[in-house]
Amino acid sequence: MEDNDLFFDGVTRSSPKSVLGVKLLICYALASLDEPIARQNFCAFLQKEGYVNFFTANTVLDELITDGTVIELDYHGKPSLQGTPKGKEIAATLENELYASVREGVVKGCLKLVSRERSERENDVLIEKKDDGYDVTLQIKNADDILLAVTVKVADALQAEQLKEGFLKSPGALYSDIIKRLTENEE
Repeated sequence: MEDNDLFFDGVTRSSPKSVLGVKLLICYALASLDEPIARQNFCAFLQKEGYVNFFTANTVLDELITDGTVIELDYHGKPSLQGTPKGKEIAATLENELYASVREGVVKGCLKLVSRERSERENDVLIEKKDDGYDVTLQIKNADDILLAVTVKVADALQAEQLKEGFLKSPGALYSDIIKRLTENEE
């Protein structure tokens, strides 16, 4: 296997197969976001979805940071990435060099990641092991105020994690559903 093969090992989509193409993909993804995204989550997403392997993503990101196309900063306690004006200009100029399906998929995925990161920052899930299972407390917050807290008892750690994942996908939906149910007029 050649070195170049290792650089693109594991890529399963119609993703770029050159370092320049990967740089464009990353610039395009970051240009689509209004706020920084955690580096670890971003690289894991690129790998999981088959756009770029983890090694390549990190190597290319380091190059983009060095040349000022991307900045790495601390955002809510996590090393995070943000496109610079230079990176956004590159993305806008060369976006048609990426397949439309790749552009669409990477933007949709990044927006979901940013939304998830925001949910994790703005809401809490507390998992506490008990003698008879786990208590999972889901808290919807507005700044430091707790708007809603619900504790659910589950049998095992897997169920606790499933509740956490489901809640963090859309905490607002839980809040809306509970308010709606509690304020419905019975007829």
